[in-house]
Amino acid sequence: MIGTEHAITRYALDVIAQAVRVWESREQALEWLQGRVSALDDERPCDLLGTQEGCRRICSALSKIEHGDFS
Repeated sequence: MIGTEHAITRYALDVIAQAVRVWESREQALEWLQGRVSALDDERPCDLLGTQEGCRRICSALSKIEHGDFS
């Protein structure tokens, strides 16, 4: 299980780094990660960071934002 935890942590760190790049601000990225996001069925990204699937969903939402889709 240690390997799985390490992988999840790596995915979460990658997601946080992507959020900082997209929002161009650590503070704005952290604020977004803690807020409810309609593209994530009104879930908070920070609540999804614990699973690989959750991280994928967050990355998808961030990619949309990066391309101007805020829905």
